[in-house]
Amino acid sequence: FAYDIALGTWNIDSECEELTITIFGQSFDVPLNEIFPETIEITGEGDNVVSMDINGNSVLADVANDGVVTIQDNQTISFDTGGFDPTGLIGVVEVDITGSGRIESATNGNLSLTLSFEIPLAGPQSSTCEITFLK
Repeated sequence: FAYDIALGTWNIDSECEELTITIFGQSFDVPLNEIFPETIEITGEGDNVVSMDINGNSVLADVANDGVVTIQDNQTISFDTGGFDPTGLIGVVEVDITGSGRIESATNGNLSLTLSFEIPLAGPQSSTCEITFLK
């Protein structure tokens, strides 16, 4: 039942932890909220697995009958840093996504995600994001 409810187009609101990195002595904010679009299309893959389209990246998640949603292992998306990188040295970063949440009803749900990635010259980074889904 929860699997069927999960399918479709959802409006999302993302609240990510602020992250500031320093490269060559210059500090700048990483706008992690920009990773997520305003809407996400969720399609069925069968066997209680859904695919979420996040800016052209497919992220797979398991949906249990009770509405618990768990991001599958080894899910990544690409994040273009060109919009905020004043050095112009970082480019596209592969972001690992882990986490889980719940489909609360046919019109709302949530995910708590951890984003982990490596930024050249700044090292490993990690941040959490709270995502709210609404139909």
